[in-house]
Amino acid sequence: MPRIMYLQSDRNRSVFIANAALAGRNDLRAGKGYLPPAVADQLAGVRQDFKSALRVYYDARADLAGIVERHAKAIDTLRACIRHLWKDLRFQYRMGRIGLETLALMELPIKGMPGFTRYSDWLQAGARMAYHLRNQSAEHPELVTSPSLTQLTEYVAEADDAAERLDKAKALVMDARDDLDVQRAEVDRLHGYLAKLLRAAMHGTPNPALRDEMRRYGYTFRPTKKEAAPQPAQVEQPEEAKAEGEQAANTGSGRHRIWVKPRQTAPGGVRSNHGATRFIEPVSQSPPPES
Repeated sequence: MPRIMYLQSDRNRSVFIANAALAGRNDLRAGKGYLPPAVADQLAGVRQDFKSALRVYYDARADLAGIVERHAKAIDTLRACIRHLWKDLRFQYRMGRIGLETLALMELPIKGMPGFTRYSDWLQAGARMAYHLRNQSAEHPELVTSPSLTQLTEYVAEADDAAERLDKAKALVMDARDDLDVQRAEVDRLHGYLAKLLRAAMHGTPNPALRDEMRRYGYTFRPTKKEAAPQPAQVEQPEEAKAEGEQAANTGSGRHRIWVKPRQTAPGGVRSNHGATRFIEPVSQSPPPES
């Protein structure tokens, strides 16, 4: 007997629970006692819960994708501002306007561009630069009044806000996924439990009819290895088609006549295989003509 296929995706679960709820409700109205009324009501409730959990989860993922894009854009802008301001600080250091301790406080390299691999590192670097430059307003007022510092403060605030939104969006996705996992487990449980109820209610029903009823509830089957595939019906061929088929079979039977062009004789009387050619000619299957 073909086996029931497990639910392997949310699409399969949605199709199954929708068909099961619809078939259970219709069978109750028709007076078929396949399922108890409580189970039919449970199917309808699980269908709504799974549909709602699925919608919430994918909506949260869509929101997360937009927030991730805005967060990456904010970090890119902050990265460009940090590198631009770092060039100005390095120039002022070479001109002798600021000391090496200023760059050391900001943890900026003297040679090479500042490079970080994580978004949080760029955010911390921007906040650290803005803090130390603002504290040195007495000694270096030109650093505080520069447009780059003002922009840096704004970009740090934007990146910080984007990072906070990103953390909240990730938490919402995780919560939605946990709720969806609970509904997935419930649908999978009903998938196995409902199959037992249907088989018990239709005990003695022939297997083909049982499978047809279970397909109405959303079940799918696959044949076992022992079950042979159905053979196509044999169609009687006309005599002309039979003759053509026999002729095609005889033509492709593999019987051929092979003859070889005589080998050339090299100078000095030595026979050589150079220039020998093989010809293959099919042999006719018709009997030889009478003499």
